[in-house]
Amino acid sequence: MGCGASSTFNSAVTPAAAISFEEILAMNIQLDKWTYQQIVLARSRFMAGLSKRNPHTLDLAGFRSVFPSLARLPELVSVAAFRLFDKDSSNDIDLKEFCYTLSPLIYGSLEEQQSFAYNLFDIDQNSKVELKGLKFALASFEAIKQNISVKELPEQELSTLSKEAEKMMGEKKQLSMEEFVDILESRVSLESLMEIFEVIPSPANEYKIINELIMKDFTDKPQQPCHIISYKWWNMWLNFAKKGYELQGSGSKASQDTFSRSESVPNVSQNISSAGPKRIDTDKRVLHKNELERPGEIDNTDIEGVIKGTLKDGLRYLNDYTYIPKNAWEHLYEWYGGGPEFERVLIAAGEGKRAVELYPPILYAKVANETSTYSYVPFVISKTSTIEQAIRIIKAKFCKSKEESRLWYRFNVVNSVWELADDPNKTIDEYGLNHGDKLILELKTIVGWARDKIPKEDLQWEPGERLDIYCQCTETWKEGTIMENRKNEIVVQLEKYNMLTVQKTSSLVAPYRKHTVHSIQNVLTPDIRKKLDNEFKPLSNLGNTYNLN
Repeated sequence: MGCGASSTFNSAVTPAAAISFEEILAMNIQLDKWTYQQIVLARSRFMAGLSKRNPHTLDLAGFRSVFPSLARLPELVSVAAFRLFDKDSSNDIDLKEFCYTLSPLIYGSLEEQQSFAYNLFDIDQNSKVELKGLKFALASFEAIKQNISVKELPEQELSTLSKEAEKMMGEKKQLSMEEFVDILESRVSLESLMEIFEVIPSPANEYKIINELIMKDFTDKPQQPCHIISYKWWNMWLNFAKKGYELQGSGSKASQDTFSRSESVPNVSQNISSAGPKRIDTDKRVLHKNELERPGEIDNTDIEGVIKGTLKDGLRYLNDYTYIPKNAWEHLYEWYGGGPEFERVLIAAGEGKRAVELYPPILYAKVANETSTYSYVPFVISKTSTIEQAIRIIKAKFCKSKEESRLWYRFNVVNSVWELADDPNKTIDEYGLNHGDKLILELKTIVGWARDKIPKEDLQWEPGERLDIYCQCTETWKEGTIMENRKNEIVVQLEKYNMLTVQKTSSLVAPYRKHTVHSIQNVLTPDIRKKLDNEFKPLSNLGNTYNLN
């Protein structure tokens, strides 16, 4: 996020107790490395631990609720962890302290993480791991290894671990950092210990989570939702996450098989990898996971079309774009933010195969007879969506989710009339709707369905509808928008401030684009002009509004 991140923290938290200038400077340097989305994630986790008694800072109980895995370790270890976060020794932790302490776990070097782990078992606060701390460490490592709580370890096993600690310590009073790390790595991995404090997933965990979601969620369910994502950004993320996965050395045979099941998940396994992650020799590592270059926010602008929600024409799979399950997108978006978002569905493509509906129809919808909503809003709706699903999408957009409603449609052709889509189970495709067709969401009132009381031929005068209207001053047809529907006349807006009132039966009005095809204003022939001139009455100028009688 760059140099603005620290100001986000400053405005979001209660000021801490006195900290030296050098410490404040160090904090801001660390926090400027954070992306906006990482701040959002950390803040969300931080807020979950707040209480009415402590609405701005974490106390020990709140801290333990933020990191529930700490409950598996000895109680004094969670107290030591709390002290590591409490930089100003005020017995509470604000958001800035919270994120600053997490920074080494996200951006720090291997040595910084090892130092954090060492200090975690400095039980007596003397910057040393002594016998008591070593005993707690061995018990903690065993609990992590068995994925249980220290309290669940048998007494005999705890006694054995205690004797081991005494033997390791020997005549020494404390362990050096190197000795402690050797013991840690011989029992569990540093990464497994650090996962207790994982607010923002590590590259390896991102990789595993997305892989599992792809294999779990891409089934043969009809109309399965998926998300289109730029292949350029996907490759950046994949390189970052896969390297982290390999550095962690956690590539099991099961995981490798999952990644390479291209037969059961057509065109999806390639999204992740054709070969599957491999375990590497930890002695040959040249990078620490925090040295990997994390990609910026999701950037789909290179595949975005001209109209919001649409894709560029001619996109090529695994060259310009790929697709992932809805759940996988939601995780990536939570971690990285960005966009724009392109939700699509998988449709049948014959012989048991599936394909992505890249270019569903762009339909234009509005709410019936709402004076505040004259213009139509474009919606990208799958051809396989039912009318019921389309209504749900449109209602959510217009914040009308609770109202009883129904849908009207009109084809984008001359002389098309409004029809009621009265079968909620029929699809958009079965109704024959395609690019440019229009929809009206009608809301039921206390007196029933208002449009039932309107003559069918009068439904075309819906506010917001476009039409062609003859302009005498230029002797051309122009496009207009109906602003108001009266009994025998309509008010039409030609330009920003140019309003006309015209009779519904007038020859000066024609269906949209009958005379203005492709927005080209066609000059009238002399015969047509003579006919229309006979209908003209003088215009009375009322400021910027004109009445055409």
